[in-house]
Amino acid sequence: MKRAAAFFRDLKFRYKLLCTYLFVCVIPIVLLGSFCVYKTQEYFVEQADSRLAVSLKQAEASIDRKLSDQERIAWSLSFNSTVLRSLNQKYGSYYEMYDQCIVQLSPVLQTVFTYNSVLEEIRFYSGANDLRIGPYILPISEVSDAEWYQEVMADGVPHWIVQDGERLFLAQQIVNLRGESFPNLLYLETDYRQVFEPLYQIDNGDYGLYVLDGQGRVLFEKKPSGFPQLPPERLGDGSQREVREDGAAYSLLTVPFSSHDMSICFYQPVGAAGTYVGNMLGIVFLIIALCTVLSMAVSWLMMLFVVRRIEWLTDNMQAIQNGEMEVWVTSKGNDEIEVMIRTFGAMMGHIRRLIQQVRETAAAKREFQLKALYNQVNPHFLYNSLSVINWKAIDVGAEDISEVTQLLSTFYRTALNHGKDTITVANELENVRAYLRMQQIMHDREFTVEFQVQEEAANLQIPNFILQPLVENALLHGIDNMTGRKGLLQVGCSIQGETLLFRVEDNGCGIPPRRLATVLTQDSDGFGIKNVHERIQLFYGKEYGVSVASTVGEGTRVLVTLPCGREALS
Repeated sequence: MKRAAAFFRDLKFRYKLLCTYLFVCVIPIVLLGSFCVYKTQEYFVEQADSRLAVSLKQAEASIDRKLSDQERIAWSLSFNSTVLRSLNQKYGSYYEMYDQCIVQLSPVLQTVFTYNSVLEEIRFYSGANDLRIGPYILPISEVSDAEWYQEVMADGVPHWIVQDGERLFLAQQIVNLRGESFPNLLYLETDYRQVFEPLYQIDNGDYGLYVLDGQGRVLFEKKPSGFPQLPPERLGDGSQREVREDGAAYSLLTVPFSSHDMSICFYQPVGAAGTYVGNMLGIVFLIIALCTVLSMAVSWLMMLFVVRRIEWLTDNMQAIQNGEMEVWVTSKGNDEIEVMIRTFGAMMGHIRRLIQQVRETAAAKREFQLKALYNQVNPHFLYNSLSVINWKAIDVGAEDISEVTQLLSTFYRTALNHGKDTITVANELENVRAYLRMQQIMHDREFTVEFQVQEEAANLQIPNFILQPLVENALLHGIDNMTGRKGLLQVGCSIQGETLLFRVEDNGCGIPPRRLATVLTQDSDGFGIKNVHERIQLFYGKEYGVSVASTVGEGTRVLVTLPCGREALS
């Protein structure tokens, strides 16, 4: 949880806003859409089941009516006097047979065929005669061995029988009410496909269907090719709603016949009814997807509209942090972000003015300090005093004193520089030479000085008094503190491209790493390296200044970088 909170906290604002939009807009759409899909699917499945039940009920009513029509015909023929006379009469001649079966019985049956398109064949099986009498009366011995014969002859009700999977006929005993003992039987064969035509028209995907009689015998069967066939006995008594076979679940729907001891048993895989709502659910999913995409697009556009200006402002702030002082973000609106941008621009303008004031104040302070030093040390008095000392030293033959006096005069003349802030490279180096010559006399020439100066740099203007503090530090903290070898101080000046480079290098004791890390940031006694560094950056900017490298026991190198021929910052 903490990691997730930290991840979200560190996430860019645009992605935070996008996540918020997603939670506020997209997720509710997805949830509501999912609920809508669920309820829609549930509704359509219920409707599909309802339509299926209605279709099966209509099919049952149609089949039941057709069967009842055939049974009414059977009852009518069973009690027809012409039929009974034709079956029970003993014929003495072929003429009697012709007269009874062709002249009298045939018109009766033709009338039945005329008004019943389902009926295909009518037969009568008679026990009174062993001969075939015309096309309609056959000896009962022809069917007495059939497996259904005993069941039919056991009562006087119609029996529906299917043979060879596509022959449907009604068999019924004709009861002899006159007391004759001859067994007679009526056989009505119907058009199998026409009777069950409503079941062929049911279209509900992959399913299986049976029409069973009261003993569980199959009167009709329908299933697609390759579809699993459930045994009729697995369909139960009609109260079951679901059954499993070979690891698969099937939903069951049983519709009993209203006038017959039969039922329609429909089964299909669980959930198959939902396939009929696929197109509608596809439309619902498409609408949800479009709403989601539209919401995300609007969220993205809103995020760009709101966040892009904040990112511009952030980039501008980072550029300013890296040293650029230009404000390039502008605003013309009146919302909170635009007000923030304008306030930032105004603030940066105020900061630039303050920086300019600080620079002017610092420059004025430096100039005041130099002028104060210049005024404090009266140059004419100093030079006259040194001149008197020099002549007196010459009079008494003290050449060292005369030399020191002349060096001191040169040092102060170049250091004071008539109160100016800048000086030529040649005069700055003359000041350093005078200072180092005096130090060599004071140290009894215990160290050596080497100058390596590029002549083209002699007339360049630089801030005055920047080298003397560096060579003074090299002597005091480097050469004076070493033992075992003679000191060497090197002063170099060269032009490298657009940069003027000064180098002050000694072979002294070096600077410890801890002290080296703070040499440019920590104040020292007097006018030290930190002051020189800050003064150069005040003149020319942060890209110029002093750098120090040192190895303990080997020496120190100080580099000063200045721009060639560039005026100081105002």
